[in-house]
Amino acid sequence: MSSAWPNLSDLIVDKAANAPVGLVGAPLAAGDFAPASFSASGSAAGALVPAGYGISAADFGRDDYAGLDVRGKIALVRRFVPGSEPFKPEEVQRRYGDLRYKAWNAREHGAAGLVVVDSPEIAAGETAPDEAPLPALRVDDKGDAGIPVALVKRAVGAPLFGRASTARLTVDLAIERAQAWNVVGKIAAGAAGMLELERLLRVAQFSKEAVRKRAGIVHDEPVVGLLAVRVDGRQLDRAVLGVVDQFLIVLDVGSLD
Repeated sequence: MSSAWPNLSDLIVDKAANAPVGLVGAPLAAGDFAPASFSASGSAAGALVPAGYGISAADFGRDDYAGLDVRGKIALVRRFVPGSEPFKPEEVQRRYGDLRYKAWNAREHGAAGLVVVDSPEIAAGETAPDEAPLPALRVDDKGDAGIPVALVKRAVGAPLFGRASTARLTVDLAIERAQAWNVVGKIAAGAAGMLELERLLRVAQFSKEAVRKRAGIVHDEPVVGLLAVRVDGRQLDRAVLGVVDQFLIVLDVGSLD
């Protein structure tokens, strides 16, 4: 890593941001949708087919695609997992609530595209939990999903589960090289600063899942972690601090004199 800031970083950009998603013949307003970082670039158009949570889990007696024909159409699924008992364990939530899993399952059933909405199934009289934010774009090095994938705000997407609708998806993502500031904070020298540094180092030593849980971050969103700490321009041992996902925070703690 260069000692000069800002540094060059890989950034993912949406080149079709003007109107990549349209529902029932009308383009969505900016802020009502977000393409998934792992979405394939391309277009899909056709009938929206509601498919529950987009889960096929024979062990739990659930197949949201049973009896549905989504071939060449756009699957419409709910984000996360059902609230029923089989889906309570965290490992089950991580597996079946994963957006990549939902995209893979939709593609395996022949869908040409996928729309995801945070619109949980709730019983009559119950109040839905607060809506999760749309995930931000980030560089994803695991390859694309093979189909266009977009997430849509609840206010727009929830009504679509109860009526016949059509959709048009156009996603055009590209990775560009650009300058990015990687310094987000500076800790002053002295006892107070060192106490704050020690706290940050303790957090950095947590596992990814522990950091996610501690920060209240849902499983399909990026986690920010520590990569390195600089002291008077000298980089400390990276191995001690660890990396959480692919995100970088560099902290200049100033002089230790």
